[in-house]
Amino acid sequence: MWLVSNKNLDIQLTEVERENILEKTFQIIEDSGCPVAVKVNGFDILYDLCPYFEGLSQELKVLIELNLEKENTPALKSRGVRILSKLT
Repeated sequence: MWLVSNKNLDIQLTEVERENILEKTFQIIEDSGCPVAVKVNGFDILYDLCPYFEGLSQELKVLIELNLEKENTPALKSRGVRILSKLT
């Protein structure tokens, strides 16, 4: 999470590295056995990558909304709603 956040001022990621992080994060989130805590951290990673990938914000919005419909746990609801409010 720190690598892609605005707090990381030390390490500059290449486009290829950001793409690899994006792909791996989607793989983890889409795994049916993924714990909710890992999933919501994945949402944060994807949100931080939105400025680098066109259309990612819309895809993330849909992904969060679908997850909120499937499993509306307190952690998922809290983080999901927070990110959704930033996306709109």
